Amino acid sequence: MNYIDRGTKAAEFDFESPGAITLDSNPHLLDLSSIIPANAQEVHIMVGVMSTPALGFFFVRKEGNDNNNSIVRTQVATVQINAEFMVPVNAQEIEYMGDVTGAGLSVLGWLV
Repeated sequence: MNYIDRGTKAAEFDFESPGAITLDSNPHLLDLSSIIPANAQEVHIMVGVMSTPALGFFFVRKEGNDNNNSIVRTQVATVQINAEFMVPVNAQEIEYMGDVTGAGLSVLGWLV
């Protein structure tokens, strides 16, 4: 596989809550087709989360996968926590779920 670096972006996040990211403790699909090509196997993402109560969570995974290893938890209230993950994609989509107050996600690159 080859890694494709997306390069410098104009904004910190490609997808944010509220709006493109729904934070209701239920799984949701995030369509990345506007950024990654159809032949992408995995996506390299950066997630930033913040929560009013401490110990909020946000995870990303391949759609339909029960593995929640790609998870970030807030440790202190109202402090942004960032993490980077490589996530397998399914038809240019990934699944996410969170109960934090706010979240943003950026695509940094992908594997083809």
